[in-house]
Amino acid sequence: MDNNILPKAWESLLSSSTFIPVIVKTIERFHDTSWHMEPNRHECFEMVYIKRGKAVFEIAGYPAEIGPNDIIIIKPNQPHKFIVKSESGCEFTVLSFKFINRFDGQYSDVSLENFLDFVSSKETGAFITLKVSQKNDIITLLNRILNERENPDIGSEFLNYLLVMELFVLISRALKMEWENSIKNKSPKLKELIQASVNYINNNYERDISLKDIARYVF
Repeated sequence: MDNNILPKAWESLLSSSTFIPVIVKTIERFHDTSWHMEPNRHECFEMVYIKRGKAVFEIAGYPAEIGPNDIIIIKPNQPHKFIVKSESGCEFTVLSFKFINRFDGQYSDVSLENFLDFVSSKETGAFITLKVSQKNDIITLLNRILNERENPDIGSEFLNYLLVMELFVLISRALKMEWENSIKNKSPKLKELIQASVNYINNNYERDISLKDIARYVF
């Protein structure tokens, strides 16, 4: 049996993309308040999942408080450090990932379209955070990725690519839902302004309107 042969469905998916995700490092750690981390930066995306405990990330000069079942994704080349805050310590998992050119094996400088415009949210900051539950699909998938990395069976490496891509999709959906819920919970006045903007766009879609036109109409 030829160990290099992939299932046809995998071959088709692989041939449709130039860059595919690859996990360059996974870390599972527990630290208490005596642990000290010097500021550092990495050339890859870092996804940190807090299993238990509380901590603060200082990323590019901005603090981010995180606790149980929080996820934080840090952009490449952002100076950051991790400070444990809970006396009982903090347990966490880190996934570091980049994108590799399947034709020449070279890593992309940053992203797959800057990691899908930084996970579809058009986020311009150094990091994004997400709150999940312990039984969330994202956490289930994260554990599958960690287990599969220890699997020496044929095709395991490519399966990891697929799992990471699925992880991207789930995170994008969760962030979109979080954003939509935050809008729903805003003040009635903000909802009114948003609806006015939508109505203006719908009534003037045939014109070459700009963001300035919409702002002028709303205000």
